[in-house]
Amino acid sequence: MESLRGEVRRRTGYHDVIGVSRKMTELMKFVHKVAASEASTILIQGESGTGKDLVAKAIHYQSARKDKPFVAINCSAIPETLMEAELFGHERGAFTDAKAMKKGLFEVADEGTLFLDEIGELSPLLQAKLLRVLEDQLIRRVGGVRDIQVTVRVIAASNRDLERAVREGHFRQDLYYRLAIISIFLPPLRERKEDLPALVDFFVEHYNRKFRKNVQGLNEETRRLLMNYIWPGNVRELKNALERAMLLEEGTLLKPDDLPFAVASGRSGTAGSAPTAMEASSSAAQEPLEGGSKRRLPPLSIPEGGTARRHRACVGGDGSEAVQRKPDQGGQAAGRQPRCAALQNEEIWIGPRRRRAAGLPHALLRARWHPRLTVRVGTERPLPIIPLSALPPGVHAFMQVTSRQAGSAIV
Repeated sequence: MESLRGEVRRRTGYHDVIGVSRKMTELMKFVHKVAASEASTILIQGESGTGKDLVAKAIHYQSARKDKPFVAINCSAIPETLMEAELFGHERGAFTDAKAMKKGLFEVADEGTLFLDEIGELSPLLQAKLLRVLEDQLIRRVGGVRDIQVTVRVIAASNRDLERAVREGHFRQDLYYRLAIISIFLPPLRERKEDLPALVDFFVEHYNRKFRKNVQGLNEETRRLLMNYIWPGNVRELKNALERAMLLEEGTLLKPDDLPFAVASGRSGTAGSAPTAMEASSSAAQEPLEGGSKRRLPPLSIPEGGTARRHRACVGGDGSEAVQRKPDQGGQAAGRQPRCAALQNEEIWIGPRRRRAAGLPHALLRARWHPRLTVRVGTERPLPIIPLSALPPGVHAFMQVTSRQAGSAIV
């Protein structure tokens, strides 16, 4: 039994928190000091995927409570109507289908550690009840009349900014101060890139055993891509990316083709997993027209400084390109006049709300994109319609097509 407990501690405790950077070395020294103390409440904060659960396990298995239960619950995964009974238990007949008494997680974790993940999702009523338990170490089952004494170390975790939630009235101030007696902030992976090689080696060794493979490491290009990526999903995203690469790789070195598209292309977040609306329209504009010929639209000119001028791209009937800017206040137009100025034009209009639906990066929305970006194509043929299949799911494209012969239509 003791050897089994040692194996559990080795697999889930302090040794699985990988970190060789200065930030992580100092953090784990602090974690070891906290684990040896008698602190009854600890708050761990950090972005999603930084390893808050591993730090909680490290605190438990390095403490005097290591032989007692470690009980974890995700507060966002349990409906509010069931959360109270889950935490504090219930008596027989307390509600419909309560056919027997049930102990709550506080009783199950008595003399051990209770890990409350995503505590910021608790309702105000449960926050008040949790505060009373933390203050008095007393619980009362749902439908019960008797208080029960418990001795539990509570470790709470959240990826939300709880101080901001307190200011906005979404989280109780007194509960926050009670939890934050000991506060631990985990840095995101992008701020400790020195740990990335050690994490890669750990996960490659782990998946070699799991998938019975013999991958020796990464080639130089793959290593460069991993180091340059900003990892918005932190260690969890790295772990999933390497799991995919290990499943696909049949040789001894992981290659860029084995990585997810977002990592291999250097794009972060969900925006890298699907083409944006403008990328889709650009590719769709090169579809064959009637007669087999292709008409290529010019690339859009996006101002770096977020200028308020409307940029227009114009293509003549012979395929020649010219870019025209809206005339300045003095009446002088910047750039060349388009050859197709005399023709009636089609327009593609994409507003701010639809750009957000397209998943365009926030930095582009804030700084680089003008509220209206108009593409004008001077041609006697109608503009190729962008197929819905070329757009990412949920993107609403608003196209206004005007023509001297066809009047106007909204697609």
